Amino acid sequence: MHSDTTVRQHNPAFWTTAERLHEVFHQLERQMSSSPRSLAVLRQVQALEAELEAEVLHRSRRTVAA
Repeated sequence: MHSDTTVRQHNPAFWTTAERLHEVFHQLERQMSSSPRSLAVLRQVQALEAELEAEVLHRSRRTVAA
């Protein structure tokens, strides 16, 4: 299982959408951290991503319950 995790960490083809989003945000944060305005926009996008994730989880739970 550990080797599977290692393979996934180094091969984005195996990443989930959430993992890919997290990595893109991390890269953007490194590139945009010198600008307070850019960082504020990035934080807004991260907040929207969190809302979307919560919405998807809520919908998937409703689907499973139905």
